[in-house]
Amino acid sequence: MIGTIGRRSCSPFFPAGKMTKPMPCAKCRPMCVVASSSFDKGKTVASNAMVRLFGSVIASTLFMIGSVCAGPSEGLRFYAPFDGDRDATHATGEGSHLASGEVSTVRGMKGDAVRLYAAPEQSKARLAYPAADHVAPSRGTVSFWLAPAWDTQVMRSPEIFTVDGILRLYYEPYHPVIVTHFHQADGSLLTFEVKQALHRDRWVHLVLTWDVTKGASLYLDSVPVGHFTATWEPPPLPDAAHMQFVLTNDLGDRAKVHALGGSVDEFRVFDYALSAEHVVRRFHGDGGQGGIEQTFPLAVD
Repeated sequence: MIGTIGRRSCSPFFPAGKMTKPMPCAKCRPMCVVASSSFDKGKTVASNAMVRLFGSVIASTLFMIGSVCAGPSEGLRFYAPFDGDRDATHATGEGSHLASGEVSTVRGMKGDAVRLYAAPEQSKARLAYPAADHVAPSRGTVSFWLAPAWDTQVMRSPEIFTVDGILRLYYEPYHPVIVTHFHQADGSLLTFEVKQALHRDRWVHLVLTWDVTKGASLYLDSVPVGHFTATWEPPPLPDAAHMQFVLTNDLGDRAKVHALGGSVDEFRVFDYALSAEHVVRRFHGDGGQGGIEQTFPLAVD
């Protein structure tokens, strides 16, 4: 808060001094008044306009710091911003990427993003990282921007994100529904479905959280769109497990007559389930102020 209550200044630039005509400041109107203070034994008096200017600067600075630094850094196990490089800039394990198929760099929500694409005659595209020391089977969070580049009206089930042996996230556009399968120690699957549409060539901030003692939640653009309460026993993480985006893989194994693909940006993995408040902060920290559109030509038979 910037201003003065009584004779106690709460501005870091102007100590308490001579009070002038009360004037509400932008941050604490109508509770506070702005003081102008005397410097050099009262010879120099700062104008009210200068006080208001500094107040505005400080308020804007604090807002920007809060936005840029939003979201918790504790518990962050992996971060790949895809700006100029596909390797992770922060990783508690091996952060080098593995790629196959058509993987390219495009404009993203924050700087660069990675695009995966496969025409009907092309092999699947894949972007993967080692899961060891990054993914905790018992609890965690994955967070990333996603821009689907598939025809959302076709009868296919594109895979979005997978951690081998732990979870699989995919989309069924004809319902539409976002589905997550969690693997259990007995070999069965626990299914979490959220009836929600994804739109072609439109960025959406997707966050999936899970805790085997509580359940799982899905957020789109910081809004909680689904939650299920459950407990389950997860299997151990396979030794050679990867976390990967395979946006060109159709889990329905249908005839390949449509192109599949999409883009991802600002990929993060945490070792605990983020709270709803932290998801909001993460959304704004990752540049979330409403989606942008990017269009890719798709060859559709």
